[in-house]
Formats: sequence, C-alpha cells, structure tokens
Amino acid sequence: RESGRGQCIAGAGSMWLLASPAATAAFLAPSATPSAAAAADASLRAAHGSAENSILNDLFRPVATELPPTPARLLFGALPADLPRGAVLKNGPNPQPEYTSEQGGWLDGDGMLHCVVLPVEGEAAYSRTWVRTEGFVKEREAKRRLFDGSLVAPRGLPLLWGLLMNGLRAAQPQKDTANTGLLPLGKGGRVLALMEQCLPAELRVETDGTVTTLAAGFDFDGQLKDLARHPFAGGALTAHMKVDAGTGERIGVTYPSAGAPGARITT
Repeated sequence: RESGRGQCIAGAGSMWLLASPAATAAFLAPSATPSAAAAADASLRAAHGSAENSILNDLFRPVATELPPTPARLLFGALPADLPRGAVLKNGPNPQPEYTSEQGGWLDGDGMLHCVVLPVEGEAAYSRTWVRTEGFVKEREAKRRLFDGSLVAPRGLPLLWGLLMNGLRAAQPQKDTANTGLLPLGKGGRVLALMEQCLPAELRVETDGTVTTLAAGFDFDGQLKDLARHPFAGGALTAHMKVDAGTGERIGVTYPSAGAPGARITT
C-alpha cells in the first residue's frame, strides 16, 4: 500500500517495512538481479533507523515478572453496555530473563497469559502469569537455563545441535513453551495453551483473574499421543484452531515434522 515515504512490502516474519516504489518493484520483480535485490535491501535498511527499530522492538519486549490480579482502571470512555462479561485472554512468548537463550528467536519464549477480567459487577482486574509447562518447571527447579531455542531456520545444523543439547540437559529435545494459541474447554474457566510442536497445557481462569496451570502435556486421555513421532511432533495439536461458522465446531489440522508426510484433523 502507498504511504508518504513510499510503499509497504511484506518482510521477514510478516513485518511491514517501508521502501521506495522503485525498491519495492526491484524486490518483487521475478527476474530481479542480485544487484537490484541488494539495492532493495539497502533501501529497506535505510528506511528503518534505530528509532524506528526501537518502536518495533517495543512490541516484542518481554516483561520480567508475573502480576497477581490487580484492579484495572479505565482511562477513557466506558465499556459498552452489551459487551459480554468474562475474561479477555492473550497468550504469547515471554522468555524468563534469567533463562533466556541466545540461540533461537522471539517465538521460543515461554508462554505468558495476560488476563483482563470484566465482571458483571465491580472493578475489572488484570493479571499476567507464565504457563507452567514441563520445560518451564524443569528450568525453575534446576535454577539454570536448560533449553536452546529451535527457531533458527534456515540454519539446519544449529537446530539439530540445539535439539541434541536440549535432550542431554533436560531429557526433552523440544521445549513445550505453549506460547501460541488458546482453546477454551467449555465451562469452569478451563482453557488450553497451545503450540505447534508439543502437547498443550491445561489452565484454569478464576473469576478474580487468577490463572493456574492444571497440567502440562495435556493429551485428551491419550488421544493425541503418537509415540512413533514423539517427542518432535508426537501428540502435537495445532495452535491455530478454526471455527465452523455453521456449527460452531472447532476444527484443527495438525501436521507432523517427523516420519511420513501427513496431517491429522481434530474436532
């Protein structure tokens, strides 16, 4: 799309980057020469100095602590009268500062659940809590970092080396961060924290905003286990469930990253 400084084109990680129209055309041209691609790259980098990068990085900067349910103050306006009351949840990567790995990417961070409770009566409350996955608990008990990040593509050797070292240090090649999606489980405030490669974690959200991890490695009574593929993709449940608009049924397509190509449809 057009902007005052040029066009926006999709860059790494679906981030939007500014470039001049000429640089955009060179970047997208099917027959772009190496020199044209290099010029486009230089234009992208020149359009984003330290100030612009700092603004973007603020979106991904982790918080260092958890926060118990705390009264939330409405700064402007009012909540709509017809807004359903309940809990608004956000799940995302938030690495523990003392156990952060230099290898990997932002998405390797431990899952943290941000919760805003909107009661029928009384004040709203906000809390944030790390998901207590198996890998999270192991590092807390060991009081040291046990896992290297695995999001190092396209560098295959660091990925394999990280999985090997994770297995030796933690008896778990892939850290179950549970940091990507959420799946409500009906009544009782139960919800699953999801990631692509490992089993989800089961959480409970209380009416006051308290979030508790009930179980790591939740597998629906063994229905998600696939020992032939475990631990790299065995028992994984997609982190991006879809909803059938007609029936309201949740549907997920899970792919394996080990063994023969295939997919599992879960409803």
